[in-house]
Amino acid sequence: MRKTILLGALITLFGAGALAQAKDITEIGSTSEATRSAGEHAHERHHESRRDHHGARRGHHDEARERHDERRDHDRRH
Repeated sequence: MRKTILLGALITLFGAGALAQAKDITEIGSTSEATRSAGEHAHERHHESRRDHHGARRGHHDEARERHDERRDHDRRH
């Protein structure tokens, strides 16, 4: 009798686990599009941030180059 009860409980646990896994698989299919969209937005924000960073660095280098040229021109005159 105990073996029958344990076997029934074991079968029930496996059945519940299989049902939960099947439910997870169907939910993943429906949310993957939303996840992909969010990932694309994050990717775009990352590239936009990198462009801003490089633009700021480029501006800083241009200013430094202008100051250097002005100093060199000033030294030539004196």
